Amino acid sequence: MRSEIISQEKNKISIRVEYEAGEFAQNIEKAVRKIAQSVTVPGFRKGMIPRRIIEMRFGRQAIYSEALDSMLPNTIDQVVSDYELDIIDSPKVSVETMEEGKPLQVALNFEVTPEIQTPELSEISVVKTIPPVTDDMLRQTIDDIRRQNTNLVAVDGRNGTERDVVEIDYVTTVFSKEDVEENRHESAPASVDLEAENLRREIREALVGVRPGVTAIADVHIEDDYSDKDLAGKKVRYEMTVRAIKEKQLPEMSADFFKAALGEDIQDEDSFRNAIRERLARKIEADAQAKVEAEAVETLSERSIFDVPPSLVEKQVLSMKEQDEETLKKKYNRSVSEFLEESSLSKDEYDSNIRSQAEKIVRRTLVLDEMAKRFGIKVEKEEMEGEISNLAVMYRVPAEQIKRTLFKDRERLSDLLSKIRYRKTVEAVMKNVTVSESVPSAEEATDRDPSGTTSD
Repeated sequence: MRSEIISQEKNKISIRVEYEAGEFAQNIEKAVRKIAQSVTVPGFRKGMIPRRIIEMRFGRQAIYSEALDSMLPNTIDQVVSDYELDIIDSPKVSVETMEEGKPLQVALNFEVTPEIQTPELSEISVVKTIPPVTDDMLRQTIDDIRRQNTNLVAVDGRNGTERDVVEIDYVTTVFSKEDVEENRHESAPASVDLEAENLRREIREALVGVRPGVTAIADVHIEDDYSDKDLAGKKVRYEMTVRAIKEKQLPEMSADFFKAALGEDIQDEDSFRNAIRERLARKIEADAQAKVEAEAVETLSERSIFDVPPSLVEKQVLSMKEQDEETLKKKYNRSVSEFLEESSLSKDEYDSNIRSQAEKIVRRTLVLDEMAKRFGIKVEKEEMEGEISNLAVMYRVPAEQIKRTLFKDRERLSDLLSKIRYRKTVEAVMKNVTVSESVPSAEEATDRDPSGTTSD
């Protein structure tokens, strides 16, 4: 086998491969034997079908194609190795000459990773903003933790308030847009938190001030653009019989509460507050680090000079659309087309947005792959073991079970390796960019929530 480059433009390269006539002939004979073993022809035993019969039934070109197909995998691997190609897709094969008794010539058209010109990392400057943990942050976080651990206690002798949880049995009746009853559902139990932000106003107003044993009625007019088309634009009547009213009681600041909240044995309130403050500080630091890393990588990607391969963008677009379809189907039982019909976003706008996102993702991925090569980033066995251990703790399963699952699913294993490689590459990049730290004023810090993001 001989090969030579016949053309090269940007990230596309064509290589001609020529097989000697004798090598092609040997593979033709192998192809005939393979076809004879795999087909049934009346009057002949399997594997004993003469070539002329095979040619009559399937054609000579079918034999040639079978021979070529058996030769190509090793050929492609050899060419990729010989020319040190970093391919991004399987090559397209063009047959130039294919005639028995003569050399076989094919052109392999590869798409390879483009040459990427990156900026000097030292020229990239980012600011890491680390807001301090304020007393307001600490108080809000502790209040949130207490609310998350609220106890519900049944109360007697009073009406429900906007702060209560009401246990009800309810019946729903759906009316058409013409106010004609369409269907009535059987009674079902429910627990209604009257403080919930997503609770319909009509339901909250109907239940506030009601005692156990009383039936309250709420008519809810559903929006025309509601996701469930069977209900959009219609009226739904809720007949709600109150079974019990439960009052929310915040837990006392005690050792039992501290243990439930943090999983640690903490005896006094000051120690609990200090532990929460430390956790807030670590979270703010981690969020700030993640934000500055994202900014540095985005700047590196934007300043790098190269042509993004359209084929990779198309693959990314397809992947993102498939993910959208799956998510919408699972959450709302809607297709993307149905979602777009119900929203203000047109199909052209959706396609444009997703293509723009896809191009950014592909660009960023290629740049980080290039940086990984330059830094010689490799995933070591210990790092893989550590990641598996972390997953085992997260999912509360034995590490060996996760390991067996990964090695059975090569795609998931590859994703895990890519995740580790990506993280190591970003760490290497951050060691070489210029990072300055900034602490916002006390006034600015007060306007931030515990996650470190500015509140509205």
